Amino acid sequence: MSDWYLGDNWDKETQEIFEQKLKKSRGDYNKSQYLRIKGSSLLKSMDSGKREAGSKLLKRVISEYPNETSNVMFSYEQLGDYYFSKNSYEEAEANYRQSISFYGNKGRSGTSGI
Repeated sequence: MSDWYLGDNWDKETQEIFEQKLKKSRGDYNKSQYLRIKGSSLLKSMDSGKREAGSKLLKRVISEYPNETSNVMFSYEQLGDYYFSKNSYEEAEANYRQSISFYGNKGRSGTSGI
């Protein structure tokens, strides 16, 4: 299972494998990136439970790896998109604002450039 961080499979076994491999991965950058990639994949699912799980992974990027700016910026933006799709406009706006708050120091790299 070389693509353990890709796709929208999120059954119990997949979750366990993901957490095991995440724990073994090197460095905060890689860990935050794996969380963001898997979260992004889950957000694309048609299943609302998987989308919710994806949003939780993106929130972990923000809370567990706050110094990994590029992944944090993109996580905020994707959370903004997620909440916007749920018509939760205040939550969407808050996340978009957090994403763009990095632009002054870090530029738009790693985001869609909203």
